Amino acid sequence: VWAGVGDGVWAGVRVGVRVGVGAGVRDGVWDGVWAGVWDGVRAGVRDGVGTNQAHLRVPIRYVRDRWSEYLPGQWGVDWQAWTSFFRDHVNLELDGDLWDRDRAYARASVHSGWWWPQRQAVVVADRPRILHVERTGEYAHRMHCPDGPAIAWADGYAQWYWHGTRVPEGLIAGTWSTADILREPNAEVRRCAIERIGWPEFVAAAGLTRVGETIADPGNAGHQLDLYDVPEQIYEQPVRVLICTNGTPERGGTRRSFGLTVPADIQTPLAAAAWGYGLRPDQYARLARRT
Repeated sequence: VWAGVGDGVWAGVRVGVRVGVGAGVRDGVWDGVWAGVWDGVRAGVRDGVGTNQAHLRVPIRYVRDRWSEYLPGQWGVDWQAWTSFFRDHVNLELDGDLWDRDRAYARASVHSGWWWPQRQAVVVADRPRILHVERTGEYAHRMHCPDGPAIAWADGYAQWYWHGTRVPEGLIAGTWSTADILREPNAEVRRCAIERIGWPEFVAAAGLTRVGETIADPGNAGHQLDLYDVPEQIYEQPVRVLICTNGTPERGGTRRSFGLTVPADIQTPLAAAAWGYGLRPDQYARLARRT
């Protein structure tokens, strides 16, 4: 189908349709779930063919070396949109039974994930039963779920994500302690864990050392600024964290406190807040938020 459609319309409308249909679907869905689903499939295939089993018809080497040659199933909906346009609206004629094959694949792919077609058998992955993403742009999404697996299958296999970063289940379940965070070797996972419990809570639990005195926030009347040293094992380079309050109320009317990392050589909360806006401390000190 690819060869037939490509040769038939390459010089005409292919580019426009592919950009208009493919880019939106691919950026909105494919990029958002790529890391989670693909990592899971890759790990599953590698684990499954890690040892040679004599009773298997398909040689282990073939599966191991060619597992990335697949049909995307439901993850390739942009392909189905693309081919159906030429099949049903342009009435493009292809040789043989290519359109019948395309329809058959489209019907089956609605109910499945990736396919690995071989000559005598086809390995078909199940669709996930749970899938959570968050929007990060007009056509961009990433895996995220704050209270459960971001993606899970019927057999119980699942993965947990915090704003696009794959994390252990315990981090999302809230069972991690401060000691667990400090022992975590991956800096990105450590950052996610702190975000999950909140910087103010982590500061109190970890006993971080305060830098300078607490001051009123000139740019956010009624709220304070605090600066703390951050243990070296939290990030891969020395930093300090400024604990401040969101200037805009949440939907429920509350204001969330959060931590902003700043260079380790900043000495005062005022200088840290000013640095975040690209200002000098004396400039930030004269700010007033419009109400």
